[in-house]
Amino acid sequence: MGAALIHDQATFQVSSVFGLRFLLPSAIAFILPAELYDRTLFRFALAFVSVALSFITIHRFGQKLNLSDNHGALDPVLPLAFFLVLLCHYSLSKVLNYYYVNDLPAILFYMLSFLLLTSTSSRVVIFGIFLTALFSLNREQIVIAPFHAAAFVLVRDWSNLRECLMRTLTPIVSTLVIIFLLRIFLAYSIYGVGLLGTISTEEEGTLRFLANIQRVVYHQSAFQLLLFGAGAIVWLPLSFRYIGNQLKLMLLFSIPPFMMLMWAANFVELRIYNEFVPLLAVLFSQTVIQVFNNGGQANPVANSLFTSQPPQPKDDASAVAALLAERRDSR
Repeated sequence: MGAALIHDQATFQVSSVFGLRFLLPSAIAFILPAELYDRTLFRFALAFVSVALSFITIHRFGQKLNLSDNHGALDPVLPLAFFLVLLCHYSLSKVLNYYYVNDLPAILFYMLSFLLLTSTSSRVVIFGIFLTALFSLNREQIVIAPFHAAAFVLVRDWSNLRECLMRTLTPIVSTLVIIFLLRIFLAYSIYGVGLLGTISTEEEGTLRFLANIQRVVYHQSAFQLLLFGAGAIVWLPLSFRYIGNQLKLMLLFSIPPFMMLMWAANFVELRIYNEFVPLLAVLFSQTVIQVFNNGGQANPVANSLFTSQPPQPKDDASAVAALLAERRDSR
């Protein structure tokens, strides 16, 4: 099945719903002979390289999102959280055999796009736009990266929003427009259909959303959904108050693409949420650190969105005493 899928995607012999995911299949078909496409050794090699590079990149991704100068505490926790989320997402996957080419590299592609699009260098952002548009030919869910990047820079540059809109936010929004225009062009030129022709919201005569609800009720998929984000459905609502402003807004900006996945994908298959894996790993690790450091007390700065507070003295009484002594000496 895997070999046939790679060949069919590379030669556009699949339906338009799957036909625009040809980036890696085409590269593999160009480099390797067909008999090697789906051998266990090749699948393991591709998985190993994708996961290894993702573990390297998650460190930089986590540092960028961890703005509390607590990198030392995050370093040992983040890889473990990342491994746990990955394990939960892939332990029950029943369709990984023939989707591994698209899904595993998607985690790495998401982090690369986010890091480039949130750079303070205009040249790097432009390069990020190009790469993100290219990555969209692997999985359309890469649109999550521009959404998250927009949320991140909004909070980061809130004090100078006008410059942020022109210098950073506009290119990020342009990335989404480029991806949609590219998909429209490719769908029409290759398959002769419009953009809606590349989206499937029905399955065997019923809405895909309702078909997935039936899987949850009758096919014991509920337990699999509980493993989403290492149980994020349980811990994320309880830990929302602990996380910082960037992460909060990124979660809110996740709602539109998340709803798209609910209606146009099999949401009981955790592999479709791969672009969420790095963010969930950071959220999980920061939640653990915050709970242990603060004894379960919420971070007051994190509760006020779009606000920044100057650092407060560690000992207010000492600061007041020093100020009074300084005034007496001046007299």
